[in-house]
Amino acid sequence: MNRFAITPSELLTAAAVFAVVLIGFVVLSQQVGWPNETSGWPLALIAAAGLAAASPAMRVLGELQASRASVTLPGGIAFDFSAAVVETRTDVMPPNIVDPGLLLQDTTQEALDHAAARLAQETFVVADLEDGRAWYRSRLFALAGTATMLDTPRAIVVLGTVGGTPRQPGGWISPEDVITAMTRDDPRYEAVWNHARSYLTQLQAGQPNANGSYPRYPEYQNYFTQIGNHVMTRILVNQMQNPDPGVPDLLMIEDPFEPDWIDLRQAETLFASWLVSKRVDLEVDKTAQAHVLADTQQPFVLAMKDGRYAGMVDARKAQQRMLKEVLRSAATP
Repeated sequence: MNRFAITPSELLTAAAVFAVVLIGFVVLSQQVGWPNETSGWPLALIAAAGLAAASPAMRVLGELQASRASVTLPGGIAFDFSAAVVETRTDVMPPNIVDPGLLLQDTTQEALDHAAARLAQETFVVADLEDGRAWYRSRLFALAGTATMLDTPRAIVVLGTVGGTPRQPGGWISPEDVITAMTRDDPRYEAVWNHARSYLTQLQAGQPNANGSYPRYPEYQNYFTQIGNHVMTRILVNQMQNPDPGVPDLLMIEDPFEPDWIDLRQAETLFASWLVSKRVDLEVDKTAQAHVLADTQQPFVLAMKDGRYAGMVDARKAQQRMLKEVLRSAATP
């Protein structure tokens, strides 16, 4: 389910708007003689199409800005919303403290490769599991494995759709804890994790271990020379789909004909011992926000607005800001 796609209801609405506007021009033509056969109709058609496309286009643009996505159109025209920040103005938390994070929407190999290149720039990333048909369990593992090897980002926020309401947070979790949870839950993940790390060690050393089984070393070496340790994403996905033969306990995990989808409830169960779900409501009063932030020992707190995930708050920055306000108030006669 891709939130950037135009929905069937939006298409029907756009078609209705186009038809109504076009009928209006027909009536106008009959009344005043414009548009007519010699002039005006191309402009009328463009105007009708523009009005019909306006609503879905603005909705998609808003989603792109909120998700900080990057889009490349045919012809090489690119739009980068990665610097966009969702502003949430409150007394306690100014916009520079509430960070929406990098939303990872597409989980294809190419999209994950692109995301891996941006991980070093992010403090945390957002995996929106949506209705349970957006993420394979194995792709979440690949994301966490790459983040663990890069030592960044520090957290993965897990969202999903609950009762028809999107962007419901299960909590945030460190990439290392994702690896721990999944390798404990399924020994196949432990085998592929160990083998992928061995591959990366050989790539970093510049030559394969003669005593090991690394038949795809030349293939991975080509990617490693281009993107360095970010190659971990490709190694993990590749080995989960088509594991090297002859490696003990290394089995196929990702079956394209029977994908192992994961929804929010499953993720909450799998990561129950590690998920941090403390949250602050951006719409409550300053005192209630301050109590939540002052009481947390974790580096991040989930920020909620309109009952949905709005971003994460750097708890230390918020606490420092509250302390400054207290000192300022105490110094005021």
